[in-house]
Amino acid sequence: MSYMKSPVAVTLAGAAMAAIATTASAQNMTGPGLIGANKVAIDGHFYGGGLPLGAEKNLDAVRLLIKAADAMGQLRDNQYGGSQYLVLGDTTNAMRMVANGTWNGQPARVVIDWDLRVPGVRIDVQSPDGKTRDVQVGSGALAWDESKPGIFRAAAKTSANERLVIAYLMPSGVVLAGRDSADKIKVSKDSAGHNVLTLPIKVLGTDMVATLDVDGHPVHTQIALSGKTYTGDFENFLNDRADNEVKFPHKVSLKLDGKPLADLVLDWHQANPYAIFPVPKEVAAK
Repeated sequence: MSYMKSPVAVTLAGAAMAAIATTASAQNMTGPGLIGANKVAIDGHFYGGGLPLGAEKNLDAVRLLIKAADAMGQLRDNQYGGSQYLVLGDTTNAMRMVANGTWNGQPARVVIDWDLRVPGVRIDVQSPDGKTRDVQVGSGALAWDESKPGIFRAAAKTSANERLVIAYLMPSGVVLAGRDSADKIKVSKDSAGHNVLTLPIKVLGTDMVATLDVDGHPVHTQIALSGKTYTGDFENFLNDRADNEVKFPHKVSLKLDGKPLADLVLDWHQANPYAIFPVPKEVAAK
């Protein structure tokens, strides 16, 4: 479903999204510095929610971000107050992907949960025979390892940001980080003529560079963090398992400093899963 191509979809979006709406709905995306319910008109449609004030003055970039959100199924109505405006990513803050492939060159079953409201991420990597399991968690500024989700195993060897960067690399992360910095996004072209967005990621304190395909899907991302370069490449965007038209790539390839980190083929993805990142007492006490 494309809201920019189907006016009927806008009027039906409240019902269509009821299954994945959360407390992060646009109704709550108000506060200093946000457009919120003080909607602005862009090309015949109203936008509000979590977009920052000033986004309406950066129209070349915001138009491309709107196109990306629409392609990803992350352009929705505000769900409340008579659906008075559209929002970018406000109703799709969290994601779960379940995939098979390789992680650090080894065959693996990989489940990644993230919720960029926290922000939190859990990267759960198991060997195909189930004999080895590595669960890495980042939540806010804290990080730790688990033996299985929710069970503390050990102190983290990497920082929370080095784990959160995986979530922000994903195409859905482009929409959410772009929404938060829509007043500051820069637009350029790559050598093939594709649109490129350069946008600040406030949480990580660095920039993302995202390349869009002709339909607006983020197909390549790059983030420099702590002297390392993380990249993502994405193919074949498909509907979510709940049939809510929230798109995600079927193939995900991640690299760290040019070396393969993950080559994954998804079984499925789900928007707004139940994902929590409770800080264990061993970490909270420090």
